[in-house]
Amino acid sequence: MSISKHLATLLITLLCISAPLTAETQSPLTLDSVLESLSVTSNATSSPKTLQTSKSSQSRSGKALNTKTISDIKFVGFSKENKSLAKQELSIKIGDTVNSFKLERNIKNLENVGVFKSVNGKIIPQGSSAIVQFNAVENPKISEISFSGNSTYDNTVLFALISSKVESAYNLNTVRKDIKSIEGYYHDNGYIQAKVYRLENPDESNGKLIFHIAEGIIENFSITGNSKTRDYVILRELDIQPGQAINSEELQKNLRRVFNLNYFTEVKPNLKPSSTSPNAYDLELELVERETNGSFSFGGGYSPSSGFSLFSDLFWDNIFGSGQLIMLKGNFGLGTGQSGRTTTYQFKYHNPWMWDKRKSFTFRTWYTNGSFNSISSFSNGVTLRNESRRGFDVAVGIPHTYDLRTSHKAKYESVYLPDIPDGYFIYSYTFGIGYDTRDYRINPREGVYHSASVEQGLKFRLNAVDFTRVDLTFRKFIPTFKKQAFALRAEYGYLRSPELSTTTRFANQLYRVGGSYTVRGYDDFYPFANGHAQAIYSIEYRHLFNQDFVAYLFADTGYAANSGVDVVNLLDKYQVGKGVGVLFNVPGLGPIRLDFGLDDLGESRIHFNVGHAF
Repeated sequence: MSISKHLATLLITLLCISAPLTAETQSPLTLDSVLESLSVTSNATSSPKTLQTSKSSQSRSGKALNTKTISDIKFVGFSKENKSLAKQELSIKIGDTVNSFKLERNIKNLENVGVFKSVNGKIIPQGSSAIVQFNAVENPKISEISFSGNSTYDNTVLFALISSKVESAYNLNTVRKDIKSIEGYYHDNGYIQAKVYRLENPDESNGKLIFHIAEGIIENFSITGNSKTRDYVILRELDIQPGQAINSEELQKNLRRVFNLNYFTEVKPNLKPSSTSPNAYDLELELVERETNGSFSFGGGYSPSSGFSLFSDLFWDNIFGSGQLIMLKGNFGLGTGQSGRTTTYQFKYHNPWMWDKRKSFTFRTWYTNGSFNSISSFSNGVTLRNESRRGFDVAVGIPHTYDLRTSHKAKYESVYLPDIPDGYFIYSYTFGIGYDTRDYRINPREGVYHSASVEQGLKFRLNAVDFTRVDLTFRKFIPTFKKQAFALRAEYGYLRSPELSTTTRFANQLYRVGGSYTVRGYDDFYPFANGHAQAIYSIEYRHLFNQDFVAYLFADTGYAANSGVDVVNLLDKYQVGKGVGVLFNVPGLGPIRLDFGLDDLGESRIHFNVGHAF
């Protein structure tokens, strides 16, 4: 090619480059042509792209483009509903100067709406202005919504929790909220291991939206640490079984039941992921047994007039790990002179699961002989009389729930008074009801324990006594600081009989107020009040150092009179006892209580007994 031809070609090229572009010949500039990726296409499920630095010519074009004013904003591929939604998400408007970084942020905002499968945008220059155009591919519509793996709650409950609707576009943000709502509902109701572990999203060929739920199922159950107690004694206390979803509240209730057997010092649950099934767990109960299930406990008191009195309880709890109990109780008065000597023997057998679920059976028999404090119904005087008693009773307990139980007891007792002489019989039926929500029955910190009983004497023979006895007790435990609680008691009793004026028969049936189980700080053998009716109130502030040691402050008040009206009206007759006490569990002996109390006159007494006063 000649030199003249080369020069001609170069001249034509330079003229073409320098010629200005008109609006008609100007082609659209995308974001990609300005900053290498200015036409940004992003899938809602893909990771965001980072704009890279453009070449120098592209940078010059981008700078020129950034000086233009937005004359219009167009939406391509948007439904009417989603177009309105998209406009709410934009931070740019007509009249703004084109800013590529703002455009990128707006694309991200549209992606985050959740209804678009992909979003991209481009700038179409038009002289000194430009049109911003957003292109979108919308998510498919939901044709059906279903749930898989839910057994605790049916579909009706779960549908009420979600915002996704059939015939609406699939919205990722809404579905995320739906997942949180479903999981939150499970967790709020105690199903702590429940989760939505997989989601099937609708597509062009299948519009189904499916939530796959794992409720945290117990696959296997095991017990460790029970070397003496048999497995079935523990398992029968549990309502949770393999195949059920793990619920924290139900698990806590079941652990409480096992602990309240009083065979273990620790009951610890361990949840382990199942090795055979995904989203399932193995529940292991790790137990620490008490050192012994047999114990010997004792107590007593001293009075200058009646001398020493001792009692001892020899019992074998959890016989051969079966949960049954045998007790032999002895009571021995060691006084001399007026008080003489007294002897009491009692045998008790108890089976908490005699028949069906938690139906209990208790049998007691006793024999007492000696001199006992006797209270006359005509005066407040305390005398001694010789008497001999022998009898038995049989009780059956029936559970209505774990916390609510009723009982039926039949009693027979023969009483002989050799000094008179006189003898009589007691045939009676007692109906009892108890409501017990205490967390730990040995040393409760919260809950209530209310009980009521009505005993009716039956005139089966001529010298059998006719009477009615009603007793009510209310107990409430209120937690305060860690390991501390208030314990409250209100106790009422009423005795009615046409034979109350017969001193020989009801002298020992009257209520006595004053002593270690009524108003502490007063003599156990010489109560300050007695009568046909009683009212007792107590408050303790307890510090539970552990299950084997408790210290407390206490205050008791009460009164007994010959009518329920007097008990209510004669408030000035009430006397108060107050003091401090400790309760500690001695291996082989059981729970021992020591109370140091003061009466209204400032005289102090020590009470030595077994278990809490209430």
